[in-house]
Amino acid sequence: MRTELHKFMVGSRLGVGEHRKVYVFEHDPETYVIKRQRHAGQFHNVAEWEAWSFYRGTPLAEWFAPCHSISPSGEYLLMRRTWPMPPQYLPERVPAIFTDLKASNWGLLREPDGSTRPVCHDYGIMIMPQNNRLKRVEWE
Repeated sequence: MRTELHKFMVGSRLGVGEHRKVYVFEHDPETYVIKRQRHAGQFHNVAEWEAWSFYRGTPLAEWFAPCHSISPSGEYLLMRRTWPMPPQYLPERVPAIFTDLKASNWGLLREPDGSTRPVCHDYGIMIMPQNNRLKRVEWE
């Protein structure tokens, strides 16, 4: 059943990271991605869900790709899809809560009105205190 359900929900692979694989969400490929944990005992999906839950509804939420839902075990995370961001769109300053500052962790979020904005789409590793302070970024 798991294989059939995976094939039913999970579309083409967009990328592979050290801890997760990212796929298009088959039923809304323009809006969502599915992140699948690669190894048992690693909880980057859970950490991302917790971070989103913590910052959602705060002024800092605008910096995050929103999470939609997470599976009970944390193996699958449904998140808003972002699109590749040209280097000139990378923000000069970001909130100090973001610690894994690689350009590949950022993308452009498409809003329903067609506008875009830069957001972090890989924030499974970050500090959690609410801090509005911005810091200058030296992108890797």
